[in-house]
Amino acid sequence: MNRLPIFANLLAWILMVCAASQLHAQEKQYCIRPKALAVGVYDYGKVKKNPYQIYYDEEADEKFGKLLLKDEKLRSSNTFGVYIEQEDGPPVYFREESACEYCPELNYVIITGGHGYVSVYDLKTLEEISVNPSSYVYSPSGKYRFGTLKNDGIHYYIEVKENGKYVPYFLFYGSERNMSGVYWHDDETIHFLKAKERGDGSTYWIGYSTGFYVVRE
Repeated sequence: MNRLPIFANLLAWILMVCAASQLHAQEKQYCIRPKALAVGVYDYGKVKKNPYQIYYDEEADEKFGKLLLKDEKLRSSNTFGVYIEQEDGPPVYFREESACEYCPELNYVIITGGHGYVSVYDLKTLEEISVNPSSYVYSPSGKYRFGTLKNDGIHYYIEVKENGKYVPYFLFYGSERNMSGVYWHDDETIHFLKAKERGDGSTYWIGYSTGFYVVRE
């Protein structure tokens, strides 16, 4: 009996479990401890303005569909669809999932899958990424960047430049009320706004400051 395939499958499973464990540990490595700012300290003028043209929903799917028609590399990757063979004609390219956000300048697309789950792809490398590139806010030195991803709520991340590549670390899951208007005060501190609710149901905003702290288990 040939045990090589069994061994290969076992090795692949071990590597997959190790990778998942490493990712889980990485996602738990950073946290924040917000401190309210004195009134008037938060600077609205430093909040990032998004200069890019971003397409959403039907327009995003239409624009991205046209790109796929022109780009054989994207089609042949089998990431966004597959070729279906026909008995009486050439293969037909079929897309099951639609694009809900697309930005040509930043070269990314967000695809909506089953149950509303979204996946973000770098169209240059064809890698799946964790954070929406249009949300990045860079620290002054570029060592860190803050980012988010909308996926049934907001996923907040801090990315750290390690060996020339940004590595994402999950911060927390919440809503737009938890953290908005983010800008960097210095290379290790950000300022942001958090929504509060008055007794009458109206909303107001408080400025906060926070650094990013390593979680020691």
